[in-house]
Amino acid sequence: MEAQGLESFPADFPGAMPFGEFTAKYGHLAAGERAEEDAPVSIAGRVHGARKAGKKLLFLDLKADGARVQAMCDQAHFQGDWDRDLVERVKRGDVVGVR
Repeated sequence: MEAQGLESFPADFPGAMPFGEFTAKYGHLAAGERAEEDAPVSIAGRVHGARKAGKKLLFLDLKADGARVQAMCDQAHFQGDWDRDLVERVKRGDVVGVR
């Protein structure tokens, strides 16, 4: 990752919305429902589970600040090498940022 100009262990995730604020703003959405937003939203949390759904989707269960959020990662929206940078690398216990 360092060879690509990325930090392996970033100290923080600038601009990440706190989980409490995120769940207050988007907690009304039903499972699978998406919010129509003009600006991207970033969150950061510890991975408590990762599940593949086919070749192009990965679900991450993130926890932070006593709250849980499930992030759906779609290969079509991922910047980088899908398998090398995400599917094979992200493990339970990792702290990740999602936009």
